[in-house]
Amino acid sequence: MTLRLPAIAALLVATTAGAADRGWLGFAMSLDTNALMKVGDATVKRVAKDSPAERAGIAVGDSILEVQGCKIPGCPEPQARGYTELPAGSTVRLKLRHPNGKEYAVALVTVARS
Repeated sequence: MTLRLPAIAALLVATTAGAADRGWLGFAMSLDTNALMKVGDATVKRVAKDSPAERAGIAVGDSILEVQGCKIPGCPEPQARGYTELPAGSTVRLKLRHPNGKEYAVALVTVARS
């Protein structure tokens, strides 16, 4: 059984408590998880203009293959999202694949939202 979780807003918009201190990468993803809350698929759904994600070449439709060393599929959902709680100035490492099959890795530094 696969569940579709609404993950879009989690990465584009800072959450309420301590939002000013949280880092921002500027992209939104959707996650498909199984009943054990393991991620089966993660896809970039939006990329904000002039964001760290856009500057790194992340594009809508890219598949996320790894977040901070946690491989997808199989990464626990809370761990795959964990970097959304990091403070500004933190480095987040991702492995992705463009729709054309080309894989790439990025190290993004979270920025403060103004």
